[in-house]
Amino acid sequence: MNQTRLFLLFIIFFLLLSYVVNHVRAAVERKRIASSVVYSWDKRVATSGIPPPEAMPTDWVSSFFHKVNITLISAGKSHSVAVGPQEDETLIYAWGNNDHGQLGDETFMSRSLPSEIDAFLPTHNPVSQISCGHNHNLILRRDGKLYSWGLNQAGQLGDQTWVNQNRPVSVFMEGALNGTVITQVSAGDSHSLALANDGRIFAWGDNFSGQLGVENTQDSPVPVAVNMSALRGKMVIQVAASTYHSVALTSDGTVYYWGDESVVGGNGQKKGLNDSCCCRYEPFTG
Repeated sequence: MNQTRLFLLFIIFFLLLSYVVNHVRAAVERKRIASSVVYSWDKRVATSGIPPPEAMPTDWVSSFFHKVNITLISAGKSHSVAVGPQEDETLIYAWGNNDHGQLGDETFMSRSLPSEIDAFLPTHNPVSQISCGHNHNLILRRDGKLYSWGLNQAGQLGDQTWVNQNRPVSVFMEGALNGTVITQVSAGDSHSLALANDGRIFAWGDNFSGQLGVENTQDSPVPVAVNMSALRGKMVIQVAASTYHSVALTSDGTVYYWGDESVVGGNGQKKGLNDSCCCRYEPFTG
């Protein structure tokens, strides 16, 4: 009788413990998912001047990220990319326009719902940044390795080709990037920028307006070092690629730019419409 009673007590204790563990796990999961809600909206505005539902933030996309903790997100001209770790890999999702392969799902089919990109990235070396350009994307891994996909008509993927890619490919890490650890990337209209841990800047892709900063206007399908003579003694901490120009921020708060200065403004040091080297930006003071 005593053995039977002990056995029943053990069963009851086990069931109660299982209930508590599952309840705590579910609560943690709900909190984790709730902390990574994804909102989206588009550019359409009703003729009445009142934005339609699509023009206001909505979390409808989040229903497709069930049990995925989204940690990074970026939007391009008409597509979006989100990144989130799960178990032993890092998952990448994309949705929107895909006429140039910018969704990275090995098709050219546009999607209104998130589609998982087949690019195995282990959690021990996860994605540290995602940057969407107009029609291409850059991913930076924690170890400094770069991947890209999408439109490549000007070499903005940096993979030594001019061919569009509908799946992630490795950016050419030899040549100018050999032995370099990249800490930040930025994808512009048709060119890309990368910042190294030592403050050097690299660029590739469209160079019609000198936005690569290499003292010429030739496009490059591989990363090249930006001419940083104007920044001698300065430490760059962030870079940004736009449509026809590029900018860099130094640790002392100074902004430098190169490319088509007509979209920059200011009264800094200028060498002409298309500057192919870094110039200090000094905003108009009135």
